[in-house]
Amino acid sequence: MSVSATIVGKLFLALFFEIFYAPIWWYTHGLVWFVRCAGRSVRETARSLALELWVKNIFVPMYGQYDFWGRVVSFIVRLANIFGRGLWVALWALMCLCVILLWILTPISLLYLFLSGITHLLYV
Repeated sequence: MSVSATIVGKLFLALFFEIFYAPIWWYTHGLVWFVRCAGRSVRETARSLALELWVKNIFVPMYGQYDFWGRVVSFIVRLANIFGRGLWVALWALMCLCVILLWILTPISLLYLFLSGITHLLYV
C-alpha cells in the first residue's frame, strides 16, 4: 500500500469520526459552552447597567435632598430606573434563552430538511 493511500484512508477515517462525533459534541460540550456564554452575557448586561448598584441605593436620597419630598422623588426615580433596567436584562435573558433553544433545534431541523429533501427526490 502506498503512502498516499494510507494518508487518504486516515483522512476518510477522521472525516467519518468527525461526522458522527459532531452531534455528540453539539448536545454535550457545545451546549454547556453555549449556555455558559449566554449566562455570562446576561451577567455582563446586568453589570454594565449597574442594576445591583441601583437596587442597593434605592433608599438613598439623590442630590443630597434629605427632606420628605426629596426622598419620595428619589425613590420613585430610582424605582423607575430599576424597573427599566431590570426589564432590559429580562428581555436580554429571554433573547439568550431563545438563542439557546435555536442551538438545540438547529441540528434536528437540518436533519429533517435533509431527509425530507431526499424523500422528495426518491418519490417524485
